[in-house]
Amino acid sequence: MAVMGILACKMLQDEIVYLIQKDPDISDIVIIENGEHVEFVQKLDEIGIQYRFISSTADLPDLDRNSDACSPITLIV
Repeated sequence: MAVMGILACKMLQDEIVYLIQKDPDISDIVIIENGEHVEFVQKLDEIGIQYRFISSTADLPDLDRNSDACSPITLIV
């Protein structure tokens, strides 16, 4: 599975939500709970996008780094 991580400020939330909504290859969204995530997940909830939380980068899922780059994408925000 391919993995993409996004680190961004609040000003880019709408653009990130738009990209998530329009990209059919994103199969899993992982959000790191950092105190700044509430407004972002509210926007995802408004359009019905599913996601899951982790509390820190130490909790990141074990991802196969040798997988096919064309496979579905896990997005870490």
